[in-house]
Amino acid sequence: MSSTIHVYIDEEDKPTNFPSYGKIIEKSRKLRPSQVTEFHFSGVKLPLEPERSGSDTGSHDDNNEVGARYIWVKFGCGVRMGEARTQRYVSQYLGENDTVRAPRVYAAFTWGTCGFIVSEYVDGRICDDSDIPLIIAAMQSLIEIPSPPDQTMPGPVGGGIIEHPGFNESESPIWYETVQELEDHLNGIFRVLERPWQISFKKELATYGLRLCPSDTVLANFMRDDKGGVVAVDFAGYSFLPASFFASVIEYSNYSKLRQDLLRNLKYPRAKCRAALAIHNVSLGLAPFGTNNIGIPSRLKPRLKMDYPH
Repeated sequence: MSSTIHVYIDEEDKPTNFPSYGKIIEKSRKLRPSQVTEFHFSGVKLPLEPERSGSDTGSHDDNNEVGARYIWVKFGCGVRMGEARTQRYVSQYLGENDTVRAPRVYAAFTWGTCGFIVSEYVDGRICDDSDIPLIIAAMQSLIEIPSPPDQTMPGPVGGGIIEHPGFNESESPIWYETVQELEDHLNGIFRVLERPWQISFKKELATYGLRLCPSDTVLANFMRDDKGGVVAVDFAGYSFLPASFFASVIEYSNYSKLRQDLLRNLKYPRAKCRAALAIHNVSLGLAPFGTNNIGIPSRLKPRLKMDYPH
């Protein structure tokens, strides 16, 4: 294994039978071809070696097993550590929330250009239309989560590329260190397009701060666990952003029954999110260019060449 492993998250409460990072890499790569499905193409259910408690009699009674039976490993070149940090924060923030939880993150690391997020395995099923009332309650809890107290940078926890449909290919071209930088770029796009739009997040930021924005509102991102609870999964599309970004997702994304029901039932500051339509128009304006690299203020252009850390 020639590439170097860099560890970003290493939780103390991992299962006692948690494997080495090298074993996780080896087994995950081996298992993926046999586990790819329509919904799970970047993750694997990785079985763990059982540990035994009690006597050394050699008994193989399953009731003596300790540790975990499985972990979930999401990995690939597009898997970023910002996603892992965000999932960990949301999981810890929600705790024993009655409406939704997020899988615990045990570890996150990179191996060369590949990112690995190792988390609790959720034994359950993907949600379907019958679960929409529960998803609405879950989403209400999610969008009310504030950013970590020390975070003023828009994006995932600790900073990073923003995944949101307002950008071409749903990814921002750079990290933004402040909301003002994000605002300046969006207004720069409008100037290039010669559109009479002007975005300002100042009022909503003063009122609501940065809020969790789930940018990919699809059924496949929610599960029902073996106890019937709702679990939010796949945090690639989650960032802490001004409230208008979620309003843009819920009001202007492609039609689905889930999105329509969310739009009718969620309580979010619609009237105050005046930039929602403008954010949607950014995505429409960028489409013919096939890139986000327009309208970027001169002071931010050097970041286009940066090799961003995970």
